[in-house]
Amino acid sequence: MWEPEQSGLANIAGLLSQGLQPGANQAEILKQLDEWGRFPDFCKYLAYIFSSDQAPDDIRQSAGLLLKNNVLRQYRNLDAGAQAYIQQSVLPALGSDSKPLRSTAGTIVAAVVGAGTWSAWPSLAADIAQALRAGQPAALLGALDVVYKVAEEFPQELSARVSMNGDVATPSQALLPGMLALATHAELPVRRRALEALNLTSVISPPGMEATAGAYLQALFALAQEPDGAGVHKEVCDGMVQMVTAHPDAVAPHLPGIIAYLLAMMERRDQDADAALAACEFWSAFCEAHLDPSPLHPHLPRLVPLLLDNLTYQDDDDDVIVAEALEESAADRDAELKPFVPRSAAHGDGGGGEGGDDDGDGDTWAQWSLRKSSGMALDFLSNTFCDDLVPIMMPTVQARLASPDWHLRESALLALGAVSHGCYVALQPHLATLLATLRAHVASGGGGGAARHPLERAIACWSTSRFVPACLERAMENEDGALAAAEASVRALIGALGDANRRVQEAACGALAGVCEDSPAPLVAALAPAILDGVAAAARAYGRRATRHLYDAIMALADALAPSEGGARASPGVLAQEDNQRKLMPALMHKWRTLGDGDEELLPLLEVMGSVATAMGAAFEPFAPDVALRCVRLVEAHGGGQERPEAAAAGGARAVDPSLFVVCALDLLSCTCEALGPRTAALLDAPEHPLPLVDVAMRCAGSPLADVRQSAFAVVGDLARGCGPRVAPRGGEVVALAVACLAPGAVRTDTLQACNNAAWAAGETVLAMDAAGVARVAVELAEALARVLAAGPARMARSLLENSAVALGRVAWRAPEALAPHAAQLAEPWFLVLQGIKDGREKEGAFWGVCGVVARNAAGAAATDRAAALLLMACASWRSMREAELHAELRGALAAVRAHLEGAGRWGAVWGGLKQAARDKLGAQYGLR
Repeated sequence: MWEPEQSGLANIAGLLSQGLQPGANQAEILKQLDEWGRFPDFCKYLAYIFSSDQAPDDIRQSAGLLLKNNVLRQYRNLDAGAQAYIQQSVLPALGSDSKPLRSTAGTIVAAVVGAGTWSAWPSLAADIAQALRAGQPAALLGALDVVYKVAEEFPQELSARVSMNGDVATPSQALLPGMLALATHAELPVRRRALEALNLTSVISPPGMEATAGAYLQALFALAQEPDGAGVHKEVCDGMVQMVTAHPDAVAPHLPGIIAYLLAMMERRDQDADAALAACEFWSAFCEAHLDPSPLHPHLPRLVPLLLDNLTYQDDDDDVIVAEALEESAADRDAELKPFVPRSAAHGDGGGGEGGDDDGDGDTWAQWSLRKSSGMALDFLSNTFCDDLVPIMMPTVQARLASPDWHLRESALLALGAVSHGCYVALQPHLATLLATLRAHVASGGGGGAARHPLERAIACWSTSRFVPACLERAMENEDGALAAAEASVRALIGALGDANRRVQEAACGALAGVCEDSPAPLVAALAPAILDGVAAAARAYGRRATRHLYDAIMALADALAPSEGGARASPGVLAQEDNQRKLMPALMHKWRTLGDGDEELLPLLEVMGSVATAMGAAFEPFAPDVALRCVRLVEAHGGGQERPEAAAAGGARAVDPSLFVVCALDLLSCTCEALGPRTAALLDAPEHPLPLVDVAMRCAGSPLADVRQSAFAVVGDLARGCGPRVAPRGGEVVALAVACLAPGAVRTDTLQACNNAAWAAGETVLAMDAAGVARVAVELAEALARVLAAGPARMARSLLENSAVALGRVAWRAPEALAPHAAQLAEPWFLVLQGIKDGREKEGAFWGVCGVVARNAAGAAATDRAAALLLMACASWRSMREAELHAELRGALAAVRAHLEGAGRWGAVWGGLKQAARDKLGAQYGLR
């Protein structure tokens, strides 16, 4: 048995003790502990202290928390002896009578699972399952705590395949029976913790959950009978929400009783606010489950008034206090500015951007509450019961709108916005009146000269934005009065940009962003000049926090007006028009010139400039040299994205990760290259400041940081597309970097977007290279792409599969002789994914590759009946093929496949296995019978 060296033990314990003293120099203590951490046995020392009954509990807990951090970082690198020592030291503490020690032990055990999977502790799942059958409440609580923390931090591990007692099963299958049994344990704390663990586990619905759904539901019903004050009703309500989400069919027969219980919990909100909030979550989940709504319908007259009551602010709510304080002062405080999170570039048909819905209630929606849950419930209920909600809620809403109490008026405005979409048909005849009412509440002055409360003005902005897009849709259909009402409402929102209260400013920005995102692009284009006037004035007046919200509005406007393939949303040239440039660009360029290279507020400006560049297209060229030069300087000044210093995460009150500047600068470079297209070459050759843009992008594409690689590959791909001759000589390097990004083990959830862009950039680069260059790298790149495709949709995201299929097609197009011998290995997964790609430039390039491979090796492409059928279905997936030459090539390739299959006596089986609709389409398009 290992024993610690006493002087080292005393030193480490002493440091832990010092760290607990008031006024201790924490930085110095952490530095010394980090130095000890370099010794191989450091984790064993921590485990020894944690398990020692001789040490005070607070020092033991401190050692345990430090051990947990070290386990997460280096458990896989510890030798087997150290791992075993940690395990045997920590496991007994799960049964400690001390709750803090028990909790710390559970945290360490969960960290071992997260750092090394169950295989790092082969007996653990069986040990915990056994502990769930222990007799002592403390041991039961410790075991449940482990399950809870694994489900919370590493939920995928509950579905892992683990060897236990000679059998292979998932941990969830081993643990669920014990958890369910403990839900009816004699001790209330055990029952409560068992239910908490069950609820969290059910979120991911691991193997074994479906089979235990009935028992889980019965446990909920039993715990629902607990007396008030038992502290389990919140967990019961949470469990019912999980059940209707994951197992709606099991819930359906019991809905009357469940609905009655949840309504009762909501009516007791003054006695148990947590249970009321948990109960309120059920209504949205019920609507999303798409169960028969009739059991809930008779309860709407009881439910809707409860939800309306929950919308009302109280005077001591934080939002009220903050909003009223902002009537006096709009000065920004650093603590109010949230850390910036970039909206990085994703490329390719399947890449998918990132974004989210703005609920419009500003920061009041950032912290979840009964008010927000009730508003969301009304939204979902209105989409389920539609106009049936209107006669129930409108008398209350109308009475509140006329009330002298701003709290009631504000809640009525929120209710109108919440049901605006689902109840639109019933409200539509009154739309002009509704919008006029909302406009009156957006303004700071009320009837009779009374001032509107800032939260009333703010929520009126949001509710207005919920009605305006539908009104503009009506205007597109030439409905009388619709355009005038919508334009007046948008102008009211523009006016609110100049409100003196920052809370209202932010709401107005969010509302305008919502209008731009959800309205018809031609009418957004018509409103753009007026919006830009308001934006320009606001940019001169706003502080940092409101400016970030203003940027959101600018990006939404730019995105709505940006050109898109096929012109579906395009309103070409709106931001490129000189008048609109004069409104917007001086304001942005003033910010651009005044913010320093290390100022965090430069990050959102870089992002908004990217959206504007994309919308302006070639008209962005006058601004491009200054923008591109600074972006390159930012990348180089901030380390080129080669590391993410720990100081960025832990140091200083406002430390900013340098890699964020690299990511945002690269994203703006990508947008600039995309906007300029072939004119990007002029930037690279600028006589005053020639840009080493290719070098910078390539260096960053090899970064160890996934977000940096993602943005760098976007630049590489845009350069290859716009000025391919500059990238082609380094095509082999691009392919090598992409292959490394797509290597086994490198494709993970946290690297997905980087892998997407790597595949896309490789495909674009292949098109820019000469045939000989592509031939040299074709097999290596095809193998990497084929590995991704072979993993299939069960393990790979659709976006990555589609980008890989397109890239593989381009490789095959440019080097068909190199890939034709491998057709049998490529065919099935490649053809399967090609079926789901929408028509367009990317799909055309991919099918040129199909034609090249099939023409040279029809036997390989149809080596199996499934491969042949998938090829036929991929060809049938075209709705409209623009290139007559491609159509002719594909027709010839399919004729070759048919000839091969007929010669092998397989055509009848393959053709007969297709659906009739596919056979009809193939016959009409390619002459196959």
